[in-house]
Amino acid sequence: MKAYRDAAGYRKIPIGYSHADVAGLRPVLQNYLACGDPAQAIDFFGLNAYEWCGESSFANSGYAYLLNQTLDYPGESAFLQCFICQRTNFPVY
Repeated sequence: MKAYRDAAGYRKIPIGYSHADVAGLRPVLQNYLACGDPAQAIDFFGLNAYEWCGESSFANSGYAYLLNQTLDYPGESAFLQCFICQRTNFPVY
């Protein structure tokens, strides 16, 4: 995407990725997309988190765990972009 942006002469807006709350994929994917040549890597990683419900806390909600997973993030920035309460799993059809 960066190569296309640059070849087309567009301004250098940051290129990022928004990730659903899939705990098993999150750390591997965030690191993969940010590694290597900065001309090809993403500039930011947006994280959706669906864990904080009701009268929770930073530790009980899982947010402390999410923070620890981003401490070694090799990209420029990782941020929480969407946070909602999902008490049940989606139905299986």
